[in-house]
Amino acid sequence: MKNTVFALMIMLVALLAVNASALQISAGTLGSSNQDRISGVSTTITITNNDTVNTVTGIVLSTTADTTKYGLQFTPSTIATLAPNAVATVTVTGKVPLDHNAVEASKSASDYLKEKVFKIGTITANADNSVTATNDVNMQAVNQLSIKKARIDCSDSLFNTGESKTKTLDDGDKVENLRPGMDCTLEIELENKYDQDDDQDANGNDLKIGDIDFDTLSVDVETDDDDVIDINVDDTLDDLSADDTDSLTADITIEEDADDKSYDLDIFVSGKDSNGAIHGEKILVTLEVDRLSHDIVIRRLDISPTKMENCKDSTLQISSTIANFGKRDDDDVAVKIDVADLNLKKEVNDITLDKDDSTNVALSLVVPSSTKPGLYTGLMHTYFDNSAPSNSRSFEFTVEKCGSDEEEDDSTTVVVPPKTPVIVQPPVTDGSTVAVPTPKVRSQSFSESPAYLWTLGGVAVIFALLIIVMLVKLFKRPTLE
Repeated sequence: MKNTVFALMIMLVALLAVNASALQISAGTLGSSNQDRISGVSTTITITNNDTVNTVTGIVLSTTADTTKYGLQFTPSTIATLAPNAVATVTVTGKVPLDHNAVEASKSASDYLKEKVFKIGTITANADNSVTATNDVNMQAVNQLSIKKARIDCSDSLFNTGESKTKTLDDGDKVENLRPGMDCTLEIELENKYDQDDDQDANGNDLKIGDIDFDTLSVDVETDDDDVIDINVDDTLDDLSADDTDSLTADITIEEDADDKSYDLDIFVSGKDSNGAIHGEKILVTLEVDRLSHDIVIRRLDISPTKMENCKDSTLQISSTIANFGKRDDDDVAVKIDVADLNLKKEVNDITLDKDDSTNVALSLVVPSSTKPGLYTGLMHTYFDNSAPSNSRSFEFTVEKCGSDEEEDDSTTVVVPPKTPVIVQPPVTDGSTVAVPTPKVRSQSFSESPAYLWTLGGVAVIFALLIIVMLVKLFKRPTLE
């Protein structure tokens, strides 16, 4: 008896399983990654009778989706019969609400800010004889907020080698050959991809799908190890209009104790449009920090003085801080100073510097008085094993001509004008105005000048001498023989 009951139960379960599997309905998705938020969106689903013998009858379609919000309708909504192995196609029509999210909005979700097809409910096909099939109905709308450009620039200001790492970033990119102590600037440019000209239909009705603003946008930059990757970012932007772009920057510092490994950097951009829909984008990049086996870094370099005169020999004091950013301890670190144009050199050797440790180094150079005025460039070099080059850093100082710092003579030449006659005004007793006479200068002829008198006197003397000579010759008697 027990065996008979058990067999009947097995047969009943098998029969129910056959009936349940006899009818199948496919899932349906309205919209796509390019779908505007409008009504009249449609897709098709299929209903299949997998029973090879029996016909399924009286199929009625229903949905758990919010009909007010999504307005789902089925054409046809009922199927009278479905022959064995037959397939019926049903058109599902609905509307994509204005506030339908384009991306996953939950920060806890693994696909946060990824474009997504959202489940809005289920569709069920109920047939006679308790034959039922159910599947999901989904919806997707266009994402109108994007990262138009992400660009990172990592400078080696700590190393002063003149190199930099600049890269335009896409999702999954790597930024290679970064070093501990580097400073990076990450520029993030956002774009509102709504169309400002797409604001009304042909009848002048507001479409609410085109000229849409983002009132506030949020930008987050995160790393998987914030102990060694320090990030400072302005995290909000306000009022991004349709067809407009805006940008902000994040300052990223790779700490000096960063290990030789890769670090994840996540860039999150999100915003809610004026209809309430959430849009956004996420980019994941990798920062690859490479530590050299030997890396003696010049962290600080100071010189004093920066200007000197060539009146006499001058001493240039050079102080610095060096650090070991390599993978191992170094016992034979050297620091050398070189001013090639003046053939000046100085060095110190056999410095012990363990990994991640630093020390101060002070050197001096004598700049001779014979140095020509000008701007001079020197270099500080670091070495491991006392001779293997590691890093370099430059410095500058100026030699000026002796006495060039003396103050300039501020005295000026005073031009004294010629004296003019002084006119004494008679006292005024009646309150009337007395006119000051203008002195007149009379021109003097040559006949009235002293030179004329001297000339006239000279001519008279000469004339008198001539008369005397003539008289002597006239009265001189002839001599008798």
